[in-house]
Order: sequence, then C-alpha cells, then structure tokens
Amino acid sequence: MFKTKLRATVIAGLVGVFALSGAAPAEPYAPVAKDPGKPTIEGQEAGYPLEQMMLQAVPKFVPDRSAVTQPPYPGAVVVMAQPASKGSMNGEPFNQLPSVVLHSTDDVASVMAFYREALPDWTKIDFFGMEYLYEGSGEFKPMEKSSLETPNIMVGELLDALKYHAMPDAKTSITIFYK
Repeated sequence: MFKTKLRATVIAGLVGVFALSGAAPAEPYAPVAKDPGKPTIEGQEAGYPLEQMMLQAVPKFVPDRSAVTQPPYPGAVVVMAQPASKGSMNGEPFNQLPSVVLHSTDDVASVMAFYREALPDWTKIDFFGMEYLYEGSGEFKPMEKSSLETPNIMVGELLDALKYHAMPDAKTSITIFYK
C-alpha cells in the first residue's frame, strides 16, 4: 500500500513539475499521412505492405517543428522521415543529414515558388528535371555526398508509381535535408 502511494506521489510530482515548467508536447514538423488501411481490389483484400510499413515507421522519425529551419509546405503531409546517419561514397565517409519527405497536391511550380520566397538566400539549381534549393553558394552536386551533407530541398513531380494510397491525388514530392 505504501509503495502504491509513493509511486502516485512521485508521478503527481513529476506531472506538476512539467506543468509548471511550461513543457508541452513537441509540435511535429508537418502532419503525417494516414495509413488508409487495407483496400480491396475486385472484392479481395489488398495490402500495400511496404507503404504501410513506411507510414507506421514515420512517427518515430518525424522531427519537431523547431528542429527544421526550412518551413513545411502548407497542406503537405509527411510520408517518410529518416534520422541522420553515417555512410561512405567512393570510399569517402560522410555524415548524412536527417531528412523528411512530404507529398503535396499542388504542382511543382507552386511548391518551388513557396520555397524560393521562404528561403531567398538559398541557391537554386535544376538537375535532370528536379529542382533543388540548397543553403549557401558553394559546391552542390545532387547524387553526390554534398547533397547529403548540405541542407537542401528537392522538389519534383511525383510519378504515379511512387504515389502513396494514403494520398493518391498528390502531384509533388518534397525532400528536405536539414541540420
């Protein structure tokens, strides 16, 4: 009985400390796409296991809004998030920045215009139909380690094959590497 009262007192004290300190749950960077569940095709249950697995993993990697300096595109939803990692390319080690991938129902031009206005000091380049904005003006080569180590945003048309069933009307993919 004493242990139960002691636990209750400790828990109540901790709750009080958090309430007084102003600690609040962190605000996620952007809303996460909702798993649409198992759809049916011609009356048969059909699963999208890879998509469902990815959507279920997203919440543990979605950054807090305060952790990312690049703003989320209005109305876009997170479909993938990755923590920072280490790797090597052509024998050279690198530290890959964390990233978040969003999908939007708006077109590429609208999304890029938003980011150009939000990040006016960032440099824009086009690379095989993909548009990038990156922090700074130094060397930046998509598909090379500089693109994994430099904060950047890649905006591109979302191919039908890459659309999630959670957001079938999405038109644009936004990949954000952040510090």
